[in-house]
Amino acid sequence: MENPPEYSLRLGRLVAELGISQAELSALSSVDQSTVSYYLSGRREPGKFACIVFAGLSKSADDRAFWLALADISTRQGDLIEAAFGRNDPESERRLVSVLLQFWYQPDGLVLESLRDLLKKMLFGGQKPGI
Repeated sequence: MENPPEYSLRLGRLVAELGISQAELSALSSVDQSTVSYYLSGRREPGKFACIVFAGLSKSADDRAFWLALADISTRQGDLIEAAFGRNDPESERRLVSVLLQFWYQPDGLVLESLRDLLKKMLFGGQKPGI
């Protein structure tokens, strides 16, 4: 019997930690419940968007880093997002995930600027160095 992929183990642990159902995870990640079932069973690897959402939902820095690495985004982007998720401010994390969702579905300049502003605020405490 083959070992399940790491992503399915971590996702199963995430679902258990959050105390949510597959249907609730489906709604949070904007994928069909059957797709979530495929992720959990190891039959399908999550895409970039789902991985970013799972990073935002994860409580441990190790799990966040895993999901961001699986998303295969640029190192610089991943470092910025991981640093933002690493803050112990659940409200900021929810806002960041919300902005990421908006950006994913409407990649226009306003959403991108909103994401940059939020990351700057979270990472640099209101200072605005060039990103």
